[in-house]
Amino acid sequence: MAHSSTYFQIGNSAFMNFKDDSTTRLTAIPGVLGTLPKPFDFELLEARVLECLAARPAAVEPVATEGTIEHEDDSPKPMSEAQARRFKHSARFGNYLLYPYAQGKKIRYIDTVPIEGKICHQIQVKLDTGYQVDYYIDIRTYLEIKVVNQDLESGKTSSIVYDDYMREFGMPIAKEIQSYEDSEWISALTIDEVKVNSGIIPWMFEMRKY
Repeated sequence: MAHSSTYFQIGNSAFMNFKDDSTTRLTAIPGVLGTLPKPFDFELLEARVLECLAARPAAVEPVATEGTIEHEDDSPKPMSEAQARRFKHSARFGNYLLYPYAQGKKIRYIDTVPIEGKICHQIQVKLDTGYQVDYYIDIRTYLEIKVVNQDLESGKTSSIVYDDYMREFGMPIAKEIQSYEDSEWISALTIDEVKVNSGIIPWMFEMRKY
């Protein structure tokens, strides 16, 4: 029976695509997926990566064949102009609703719309960098439910959906966070526990008395 196996690199995860005369199966290389939540569905993972293989073969790069792994060149490489532009947009601390009178952006109220089963205010921020950010804020709790980033130059969109909020020291924190690129699901983050100022003692923030 003829067979071959090829290792593929998708983002930071590696997978082995094993083929013989009758079957095709995709197996995660042991040790690579240690940072993913456990337990997770390997069959769903297999289906997901096979979709990537079919839909975007250029995004899946073979890095080794016949059961051996060769390390790719890990030396630093400069970002493309598009990557650098997106990185700068995403690297902002906080969100673009802060400092509403700052230069380089225009903020306007769009409408009240249903989003993710909630009624939300839609507030749009248009930036002079060529990005537009739409915030959907629950009209009752004033919590962010969804944020949509649109690159007006390329037309690409990315969105984040926040759900199942908890409060720690009065701060609202979403326990479930889903990420999408051009309406395609990319990732999910679940927060089980939050510790605020872990290792910090309250007296460190007290004003000295003279």
